Amino acid sequence: MSENLTTADFLAHLHSQGITVWADGQNLRFNAPRDGFPPALRDELVARKTEVLAFLTSDKVAPASNGVPAKAAFAAPRTPLEMAIATLWQQLLGRQQIGIHDIFFEQGGDSILATQTVSWIRQTYGVDVSLRALFTDPTVAGLAHHIDQAQQAAQTTQLPPLQPRQPAASGAGDVLSFAQQRSWFLDQLTPENPF
Repeated sequence: MSENLTTADFLAHLHSQGITVWADGQNLRFNAPRDGFPPALRDELVARKTEVLAFLTSDKVAPASNGVPAKAAFAAPRTPLEMAIATLWQQLLGRQQIGIHDIFFEQGGDSILATQTVSWIRQTYGVDVSLRALFTDPTVAGLAHHIDQAQQAAQTTQLPPLQPRQPAASGAGDVLSFAQQRSWFLDQLTPENPF
């Protein structure tokens, strides 16, 4: 490869070869074509690692449309809560296996299924987790974290039970609200009117 190629030109050349490069923290990841990664391009990529990494993290190049980051290894649910969420998603999404880092929307989830998930959480665990929480943190682990936070908040802000109101002292009469007073007055004014 020519030494005077800019980083953008080099990345465009890689893309034309069917290779997509993206930054993952301080590492470069790439999606190579099925017939292999040409050694000359691999050497050039290693030589330009710092330059390419800086270029990719500056958001000046949009990710390639055909490049999909490699999936992380399957991580099984660790807690009963994560297991329950993963089982629900398996049913909703028709999947055999859902890991704690699998992204809900990449597995086939949509806004309707997200709403069903939030409703299930409310019915099953008695806490409200916002739909926004699922959209911003769409993994089993993330959703379990939101449920845990909501449960902890519910325990710390638990209100005392309601006490029945004591009847007024004898002869004092019950206190009526303004709407009740108005209804009573209208009934006294026109008793034959059902309204």
